[in-house]
Parts: sequence; C-alpha cells; structure tokens
Amino acid sequence: MTLSSLFLLVCILILVPLIFISPVVGLYSYHWISLLNPHRLVYGPAYFFPFAMVLAGLTIGSWLISAEQKKITFTAPVIILLIFALWVTFTSFFAQVPESVWTYWGRAEKTFLMTFITVILVTSRELFTLWFGFSFSPSEYWAFAAAFPPLFR
Repeated sequence: MTLSSLFLLVCILILVPLIFISPVVGLYSYHWISLLNPHRLVYGPAYFFPFAMVLAGLTIGSWLISAEQKKITFTAPVIILLIFALWVTFTSFFAQVPESVWTYWGRAEKTFLMTFITVILVTSRELFTLWFGFSFSPSEYWAFAAAFPPLFR
C-alpha cells in the first residue's frame, strides 16, 4: 500500500465519526470525493474503493437518524430539477438501447438524490458558503463570490 493511498484512507476514516455527529459533514465529504476524485490520483486499494457510495450511504443514514429537518423546500429550481428527474425516467423507457440505459439512469438518479439531500441539509447562508467552498477550488470560489456578493454576505 502506498503512502498516498494510506493517507487518503486515514482522512476518510477520520471523517466517518464526524458524519454521525453532523450529516452536513458527510455531505461535504461526499461532494469532495465525487467532484474531485482524489482516490483516482493514488495507487493501491484506495483507487478502486467506492468512497462516494460509502459516504453517500453514511450521510443518508446519519441524516435519517439525526434531528435535522426532513422536509424539502419546494422552490422553482427544486421543482424544475424534480421534473427533469421524472423526465429522465420517462424517456429512459423509450431508449434506443434499452439494455444499457438503466445503468446510466441509476447514475443520474443517484446524482438527483444527493442533490435533493443537499437542498434539504444546506439550509443557511453559512452552510451554503461552506458547502460552496468545499465543492470548488479556491479560485472558483472567490470568482463566484466576487461575481455574486449578495450570496456571501
């Protein structure tokens, strides 16, 4: 096992108990792993380990047993995303290659599910700013903060 693989595994193992303290930490961890893919930059057992799936499962599980709110706020973007998720499902029934469409449908629906969980868990401006900082590189974060200052006050 290489040192980089071991370091990544230790980082993830440190995050696991924190996920059970606050599901938002699991959400941040999930976005970090799924967007940046640090496990694809190391060699060894961490390269093939499904970190995003494990973190998503832990996040959903800790959210279900926590005292966090369990209802979604239906705003216009959320409704449009829900309609789009239903549209993806509807059009999958009429795919030209029906054998392989359900693999991609599963990927898309998992992404929609975690997006809806993000909408449910990120409820304040501070959590949004922190989530945005975790999801993007510092240069993208500050460029967006400079372009849309009311969101970051």
